[in-house]
Amino acid sequence: MKSKFSFVILGISVCILLISAIFFNKYLVLKNNVQIAANSAYKHTIMESQNFQKELKAYIESGKKMDTENLTIYFTKFEENFGSFGLIKNTIGDVDKPLYQEQRSFYTELRDLIFVDYNNISIEELKKMDMKIGHLISSLQNLKEY
Repeated sequence: MKSKFSFVILGISVCILLISAIFFNKYLVLKNNVQIAANSAYKHTIMESQNFQKELKAYIESGKKMDTENLTIYFTKFEENFGSFGLIKNTIGDVDKPLYQEQRSFYTELRDLIFVDYNNISIEELKKMDMKIGHLISSLQNLKEY
């Protein structure tokens, strides 16, 4: 009787261990997928900031004769992508990590730099702003997670 009871307990323990292993594997896959989504949102943030910079250069080269609508569109996409990145990081609890804090710092500096009325800024100031934007984009690129 005692040996049957111990085999039942052993069987139940093995089943619990297998179920735990399956759920742990699903957790790791899900965590990996969430991290991939965060990296994708971050890459899109960088891409949209680069698109913004290209559009700003075209605006400067045109002598401020182009419409600023595309600048506004790229700025909005830039904000949305970093917002998605921040939401994902907040969901997985990474907002307190130094890497995210540094990324957010560069993002905030870049956002504050490019959220201006372009019609009221001289071309020289726009060129200086373009150089700062390039530096901040490079800084954001250097802070990628791997």
